[in-house]
Amino acid sequence: MSQPLSRIPHLARAIAEKRKLRSRFDQFTNQRYEVSIKVPYRTRSFSSSQLVSQQRAPPATASSSSTYTPKNAGQPFRRLPSHGIPYPSDEESKDNAFRDSVYRYGTLTFFALAGAYIFFAYQSYRVSVQKYKERPEHLKLKQNADVSDRWKDTTRNFDHEVESQERVLLMSWKRKRLIREAYGDVLEVSVGTGRNMELYDTRPYSAIENSSYGRSRRHMITSLTFNDQSEVMVENAKRKWELRQSQRRKDDRFTGDVSFVVGDAGQAGVIERPPGGYDTIVQSMGVCSMADPVGFLRHLGRLVRQPGEQILNSSPEKFRKQENDGKGGRIFLLEHGRGYGWLRWLNSYLDNTAPMHAERYGCWYNKDIGDIVKESGLVVERVKRYSFGTVWEVILRPAPTPLPGEDQNIIQAVQGIKDLKSEESGEQKGWLSSWWK
Repeated sequence: MSQPLSRIPHLARAIAEKRKLRSRFDQFTNQRYEVSIKVPYRTRSFSSSQLVSQQRAPPATASSSSTYTPKNAGQPFRRLPSHGIPYPSDEESKDNAFRDSVYRYGTLTFFALAGAYIFFAYQSYRVSVQKYKERPEHLKLKQNADVSDRWKDTTRNFDHEVESQERVLLMSWKRKRLIREAYGDVLEVSVGTGRNMELYDTRPYSAIENSSYGRSRRHMITSLTFNDQSEVMVENAKRKWELRQSQRRKDDRFTGDVSFVVGDAGQAGVIERPPGGYDTIVQSMGVCSMADPVGFLRHLGRLVRQPGEQILNSSPEKFRKQENDGKGGRIFLLEHGRGYGWLRWLNSYLDNTAPMHAERYGCWYNKDIGDIVKESGLVVERVKRYSFGTVWEVILRPAPTPLPGEDQNIIQAVQGIKDLKSEESGEQKGWLSSWWK
């Protein structure tokens, strides 16, 4: 037989209080509703099973003395939801709403402006191409026409004109990556205004090189020869070289021979071949301006040190030992031309705008650099392409002289010459990653 509640008063009072609290709680949750809570970056809904009713407490009546009136009867009753994120205050809710509106309208504004820019750029491209096609035939440039005279204009600031384009294409980084491998007797053709000058490691050699020299050098430049067809470009490059040397300390100035030559490096007799040939020949953004780029590269192949030829530069013995690999000197090319073959829309754009670009800047940027290098007969040591395949970084070696009765094609196959057209068949990792790699 169960004992009466009076015999265990502490339990009776606890049960009574629990029942009373339960009845009072049910008064606030007798209706099912749904509340939307604004939390940072998302909105969630909760039912009455998760939250206490936001209704005001019912007014007390005289007949119902047991009606509970909470202290905050006129205020919403809040409870921590099950997801554990507390309710934001009114000020936080306003801040979140303002932030969301800024993100939303800011994104819409950005895409609207980008779309408008692309639309007007495309329309300008169409109008420009159409106007050029309507020109008389005698005013149109033929593909690969000689436009080198554009670089003889003394009123233009060529560095300023190409600065923005080179920044977009990260050309300064690409130039530095290539030029840092130059060593020995160096010849730079199509020097232009001398944009590569500051990238050469021209520090004087010391038998005791310490941390003051920065990185440990692997090569040493002994002489520099700068060449361009335009006398205006050569004068600009010469002034830039003298200015940079004057800004250095006397102990850090270049002590080797420096010469400036005006003329077409593709013609025999313009540049004198030193004993043993040039160890490094640099050509950046110049093949696009050549009327005969294949013959030009072949002549550079004769100016560079040949396979098996002894190194005769004045660098220390330790540098000559590591540079003497028996394959001859190297030719560095950094050029712009046609993109990957599967990017037809890009190559079509280059073909349509190339005459106007050549007329303004004196270069044909739709040349197929792969075909030009292949026809030159030089041995390809390395090829890298950037910016959808339009920027070419190529390192060439002179082809070995075939013995009587040997086929030149066999020699090139033995040396590992590459068919550059295979670059368009998927050898690169991808058009997006190739922008910076």
